[in-house]
Amino acid sequence: MKDAMDLPPSPPMHQVQVDPPLSRQSLVGENESNFNKLNSLTRLVSNLKKTLRSLEEEYEQLFGYKPSKADKMKHKDMKKVVLQLVKARKELKGISIMNKTFSTYSTII
Repeated sequence: MKDAMDLPPSPPMHQVQVDPPLSRQSLVGENESNFNKLNSLTRLVSNLKKTLRSLEEEYEQLFGYKPSKADKMKHKDMKKVVLQLVKARKELKGISIMNKTFSTYSTII
C-alpha cells in the first residue's frame, strides 16, 4: 500500500483570486484625473455639437433641406466633426463607466 505522502496533491478547488487592496491615495488621484478628463470631454462634445449644428444650418441654407447622415458623410468638414464627436462620446462613456465602478469600489472600502 502507498503512503499518503506518495500520492500527488489533489487539484485546487475553485479559488477566487483577490487583488491586493489599492491605496486610497492612488484611487483619489485617479478619480481626480478622470474628473478633469470628464470635464474636458464634456466641453469638447458640446463644442463639436455646436460646430455640427452651424454646419448643418449652412448646408440647409445652401440646399434647402437638412442633411441626412449620408449627406454629412459626403461633406468633408461635417464628416470630420461627426467622426470627432463619435470618438469623444465613446471616450466620455468609457470614463463615466470607470467613475461609476470607482464609486462602487470606494463605498466598499
